[in-house]
Amino acid sequence: MATKEASDEKIGPDSEKDELFIINKHRVPPGGYYFITETGFKIENSGLDGLKTKVAHYYEQNGIKKSPKEVDRSVENQVCERIPSEFCQGPPSAARKAKTFSEAMIKFAMSGFETVDEETYNQRFETCDSCEHYGPNGLFGLANCRLCGCYGLKLFLPSQTCPADKW
Repeated sequence: MATKEASDEKIGPDSEKDELFIINKHRVPPGGYYFITETGFKIENSGLDGLKTKVAHYYEQNGIKKSPKEVDRSVENQVCERIPSEFCQGPPSAARKAKTFSEAMIKFAMSGFETVDEETYNQRFETCDSCEHYGPNGLFGLANCRLCGCYGLKLFLPSQTCPADKW
């Protein structure tokens, strides 16, 4: 299996390149999980969550301020750059988002424009807001989901589900 070619391009929220993220966090890729810091220090761990914790701790000890979501994205982007592509994916394409949006709107209309109750909406919003896949990924820095591209509309729709099976 071919691995992604390493690149000298900057990876991260400021880059033009799409962010990548790991699909199944419980599956260990060939070579395991490791992260190379900006200074060349290698941090290793047997699991992805443990690696993210170690990287966050490294940044904290070295006075580098990064939010937990920034650490998550940095680690996943770097790991995905060097492992086989079946372990990672990027955000959905515009065509994919248009297709799923159209399907959702048809179901919404067919339901008589039914929406979830306020409690369900609030639970869904809190789940998304605390999710590692949700953040300022969208246009103009607006928060959206990296897995499905949703900006929050599907939180209102009873026919819609979370792509990470969180609701």
